Amino acid sequence: MTWAQRAGWNRRLKEPTGPDAFALACTLPVDGLTAGRLLGILGQMVERHEALRSRFLVDAAGEPRQDVLAAGEFTVGFREFDPGEAPDPAAQAQSVAEELKNRAGDVENSFLTWACVITVDDAPAHLALAVSHFFADGVGVDILCREIASLVAGETLPELDPAAWRPVDQALYENSPKGRKLSRRALLYWEQNLAEGPASMFPERRADHPEPRFVQIEMISPALAVAVQGLAQALGSSATTVSLALLCSSLGRALGTADLMFELISKNRWQPEAEGAVCNIAQNSLFRVRLDAQRDPGFPDVVRATARSALLAQRHSRHDPAPLDGIVRSVGERRGLEVERSCFFNFTADLPSEDHPGPPGRPGGLLPATTVRTGSRFTSGGTKFFLGVGGTGTGLYLSLFVDLDYLPLDDAVALLRDMEHRAVVEHAAAVG
Repeated sequence: MTWAQRAGWNRRLKEPTGPDAFALACTLPVDGLTAGRLLGILGQMVERHEALRSRFLVDAAGEPRQDVLAAGEFTVGFREFDPGEAPDPAAQAQSVAEELKNRAGDVENSFLTWACVITVDDAPAHLALAVSHFFADGVGVDILCREIASLVAGETLPELDPAAWRPVDQALYENSPKGRKLSRRALLYWEQNLAEGPASMFPERRADHPEPRFVQIEMISPALAVAVQGLAQALGSSATTVSLALLCSSLGRALGTADLMFELISKNRWQPEAEGAVCNIAQNSLFRVRLDAQRDPGFPDVVRATARSALLAQRHSRHDPAPLDGIVRSVGERRGLEVERSCFFNFTADLPSEDHPGPPGRPGGLLPATTVRTGSRFTSGGTKFFLGVGGTGTGLYLSLFVDLDYLPLDDAVALLRDMEHRAVVEHAAAVG
């Protein structure tokens, strides 16, 4: 098993938030193919990628291991498009993909990949695919979908022999002398910052909500997409760094602290040969930034400080997760308090390099188009705050998973709005 797989397994045991938390899904059009041709393409993917013909076997002691088979299969369902269920086949595929995540995240299944074809008049129209997060990270699933899309379009992949970088290659690299050296250095970095940084970003319970008290809040903001891209260009930074700096700025003000620490999701594809791997390499890295508490730093300063801290986090993101729980306990005992790992940030938006559609230099004009929605509630074992930033055709998509006992709903929505407002103001200042 790779370190990312081991970390995912440990997290699943500690935080049983439901199987869908451990699966990723995607959809793509498959018009013009026969069912037989589509099944043949999926069969090629199974042959090419070990992740699609792997399973977890758990021994009597509860320890998992990855079992890679020479041949494998996964279930492909067919469902006729129902106008009463969704406005079009693409929307129905999105809904079905969410259903499949529950199956793909269930480790009791032999194979953790599921697919369903939405048909129109019995002809394939859209494909929904879900893959266990144990076997593939977000980059891996994107690669898988791009390869399927290429074959659907009649293109030929450069090589359809087994992919060059496999999960076993990643595991061997991690356990090599070089990989072990990286792990030791990363764990020392974690220990130092856990010992010196805030033990919890949300140490005090501020409300008392009935279970389930964990809620997902979604915001789609065209203005934020304009502002983040504009600020990245003006400051010579990236959209990821700017978004993270906005979170640090707004969260620091909301909590009254200049020392912020939470975990980032790092893709960890350092080796060139791993760039095209369909496997799970992503791990959590520890991000800590200390802003100037004596004055209100300008946003460019916050971006620069964020960039430095994010680079340090990325450099120390590869580590064997087995010793980390012991380090957390040991640091907590020395400090005489509980050290939490309960706050997370993940940026997955694929923003275009050109300006997002909208009034150039005037993102404030798009603010009325912002939508905020309170989604499902969940039962969780430890995460208090998880902000994911993605992209849509109409703007940036922010998904905040929050423990309402520690950050009430109104405060959580206000935090997202403050990030948007700060971005709009700073972008207007940057472009004059």
